[in-house]
Amino acid sequence: MGEIIRFAWGRSLLSDCIVAMTEKGIAALEFASSHTAMESALRIRFSDVDLERKQKKLSGGIRQPSRSSRS
Repeated sequence: MGEIIRFAWGRSLLSDCIVAMTEKGIAALEFASSHTAMESALRIRFSDVDLERKQKKLSGGIRQPSRSSRS
């Protein structure tokens, strides 16, 4: 069985972001406004591995940004 990279979308203060992870850790972190284009770019970049969209499984590790109320 080949290597598997799982990815999920999150939101940051800058824009939407995609995080791709292997069993060893983060393989990619990209900011993009077009989900379709970024997922296509990931498939080209990691053409030799299996890519799996795992939004629910990975979303617990992708936290929503918080705005500090410190002055």
